[in-house]
Amino acid sequence: MNGDGFSDVIVGAPHFSNNGQTNEGWAYLYQGSATGLSPTANWTTQSNWVGAVFGTSVATAGDVNGDGFSDVIVGDNYFGNGEMFEGRAYVYYGNGGGGLPFLPRQVKTDDSAPIALLGTSDSESAFLLKADGYTAAGQGDLRLQVEVKPAGVLFDGTGLVTGQAASNMALGSAVSPLSVLASGLSPGSLYHWRLRIISDSPFFPRSRWLSPPGNAPSEADVRTAGMVSAVGDGIADLPPAVLLQAGAPNPFQFATNLSFTLPESGPHRLAVYDVTGREVAVLASGVGQAGSHQLRWDGRDGWGGALPNGMYFLRLEYGGQVE
Repeated sequence: MNGDGFSDVIVGAPHFSNNGQTNEGWAYLYQGSATGLSPTANWTTQSNWVGAVFGTSVATAGDVNGDGFSDVIVGDNYFGNGEMFEGRAYVYYGNGGGGLPFLPRQVKTDDSAPIALLGTSDSESAFLLKADGYTAAGQGDLRLQVEVKPAGVLFDGTGLVTGQAASNMALGSAVSPLSVLASGLSPGSLYHWRLRIISDSPFFPRSRWLSPPGNAPSEADVRTAGMVSAVGDGIADLPPAVLLQAGAPNPFQFATNLSFTLPESGPHRLAVYDVTGREVAVLASGVGQAGSHQLRWDGRDGWGGALPNGMYFLRLEYGGQVE
């Protein structure tokens, strides 16, 4: 919520009562830090309506106004305004509600479509980063500067890549669309990134670092596509066959039966992905015996929630092979 690089926690207390307002409800935000969560709430809000049970549901709202700060949403289930129990939802902006919409985002290398958080790029070695550039000086030349690191590696200010300059004076506007291609990456690997706006103004040389609002800057944001290997002409070079069968029935309404064959005993992993490349469920993981394996998938994600209707893909990893 405050862009300090540490995740925050929002807690709802729907049956909290105050000043004679029974079950009005409250919401509390606790900010993270290098030493953990704050022991006291850094921000609170309430409904001031009797019986509203404000805070029955609380969640991240992503970045609603695109200013690079995470926002939160709070449900007010029994709010009534002429209609009994009609309910209401409230969005609260991070950064105290201020800030311009930088819209930091990750997209495919050809800029044809966005990449969802933890989604997969269309390239084995690159993805595109974009943002809308502003400067407090009003107008000038702006550049996008990015830092991309493998998941688990902390940002340290090295390996920065700076894009070409764009002038908002030529556009007759205070905003400049900026982009940088993050390239030279390893196939099938997770990365996290941050970006900032560089200005030619000596008084406002750069913005703060911005990261995707859906998670902490230290968490993974995107995966590069897996490597596609060419088949050589030597039969001895071919790995043992791993056979992943299509689900049956397909499509299915309640559940589908899946099967795969391991040529030898060894570690394997079978996961389900949606059309954006986001992993939604892990169906099998561990050391498996050689031979045929059968399992049944009921269309639920890794948390047990029902997934929406649509197209999903299976990915089987075994011995360096992927099907």
